[in-house]
Amino acid sequence: MSTDIDTPRHISEAHEVGEQTHLQEENESGTRERLGISENVFPEEGDTTPDPTGTDKPIVAAIDFGTTYSGYAYTFRSEYEKSAGAREIFSNRWAPNMGSLMSAKAPTTALFEPDMTFHSFGYEAEEKYADLIQEKQQRDWHCFKRFKMKLHDKMAGIQSDCLTLALEPEAASLFCKSLPHGTLRDSKDQIVIGAFQPGGRYMIVDMGGGTVDTTVHEVAEDGRLVEIRQASGGPWGGISVDETFYNFVADRFGREFIEQFKRTKTNDWLALFMEFEIKKRQLKHNSENKIGIKIPPRLIAESNIRVDDLTSYDKIRVENEDFKTFFHPSIDDIIGHVRTVLNDVDGVNTIVLVGGFSQSDYVTSLMKSAFSDERIVIPLQAEMAVLHGAVLFGFEPRAVSARICRHTYGISCRKDFMEGVHLEEYRKVVDGKEKCLNMFSPIVTRGERVTLSATRENKYSSSHQSEARRFKQIGFPIFASTSVSPTYTTEDSCIRLGQIVVNPPENGWPPLVNYRVETYFGRTEFKVKVINDVNGAEFNSSFDFLA
Repeated sequence: MSTDIDTPRHISEAHEVGEQTHLQEENESGTRERLGISENVFPEEGDTTPDPTGTDKPIVAAIDFGTTYSGYAYTFRSEYEKSAGAREIFSNRWAPNMGSLMSAKAPTTALFEPDMTFHSFGYEAEEKYADLIQEKQQRDWHCFKRFKMKLHDKMAGIQSDCLTLALEPEAASLFCKSLPHGTLRDSKDQIVIGAFQPGGRYMIVDMGGGTVDTTVHEVAEDGRLVEIRQASGGPWGGISVDETFYNFVADRFGREFIEQFKRTKTNDWLALFMEFEIKKRQLKHNSENKIGIKIPPRLIAESNIRVDDLTSYDKIRVENEDFKTFFHPSIDDIIGHVRTVLNDVDGVNTIVLVGGFSQSDYVTSLMKSAFSDERIVIPLQAEMAVLHGAVLFGFEPRAVSARICRHTYGISCRKDFMEGVHLEEYRKVVDGKEKCLNMFSPIVTRGERVTLSATRENKYSSSHQSEARRFKQIGFPIFASTSVSPTYTTEDSCIRLGQIVVNPPENGWPPLVNYRVETYFGRTEFKVKVINDVNGAEFNSSFDFLA
């Protein structure tokens, strides 16, 4: 499918299903005015009062489905409508049978019985599977770990009208902004006020287990949040510290031996990493004592570790400075990234740390030292900030009024073929005219700020002069690109998100059909509507705005 440009009318033509799919921008200049872009004010023109609630449901539940750890939180409308100080958001506390570790999240591990009946999730699943391995009964069972990205294009039985996606740093920002006056204090023990008032700017650093995500917000005059720098980050979370510790253990005991031990003595391996997790959380910036990590007896018995490497019969000795180096690769990356963000924006002197990794005294001390001129803020319940904020987001999704586009979004189309400009391989004759296929027609550009009440309008047309084209389905393929201004949808930077298919009327298409494509950026998904001028039929679909 694709669309041609009709130069006199400044519209483009849609292609039929079955051909290469492309649409084309309204005119060659690509200016915002000619693309019919409108920045409508929510909820209706002239009214900037935000809707107090975004759902009429009596309860909102937030699910933080992570690559390594997952959790949930929920509250009722009656609780949400209370003052921030009196409001209660509920969540589960997870704990393994081994060790004293208790957490707001559990490992993203699901265990199924041989007939694929669900058995357990989280710590329970890991411990049961470890027992099965110990008893050599695991062969017919099914254990899935860190499977999040395999489900990227599937949901899980939740109706779409009951589901809203929330961006983690935004959720954390809402949580911090909702805290009662005087609750937040910075690294100098001063009350944080101005950053969350109209005109205030601050950075959120969400330090999770797998990734660290950052965003910068400004509080608008109506109290809603405006994203002034797009969310960004990297794989620098707490598990990178685990990986460094694993390399330490493998160097001490031998990598081949440790790999075999992990497979055959899973219970003991889990116990070792639970012990490390506890020591990791207890590490203080000013501590100098050697760290003793309890080693499973079977690991000692089956290995060739030297006795003088142990502080007692069951603990391995780690020098304090060596233990701290487990953190340095990830912390160095986090600090470097935060500096880059601060250099990109003005007026930001407050950095809010949330997420499980932010509860490490050693990590936060290094952040405070690196950014001594900034106000470092760590809210109480920092580990729960994203989950609790996501619950609030469910009740007030319009609390964020503008975002920065992470990609360029557009429609694949055809244009009049220009000799020496367009690629010869994309030349095709359609209804007697030479067209260029695979042209990228932009809807919105990467790095552009989009008001979440905005509607973008593009115009296209399709030609049906020949009888063979009268009953063709017309397709509008939607693409995302990491490039600011891609030329063709076949470039490496482009990925196809999906398409909207328009069916012909019962009597077939007339010789020329005009279409209006309206794009709405109301929430974390953008919605695309295609309307034709033959019978006014509307065709709709939605696409992920946050991916």
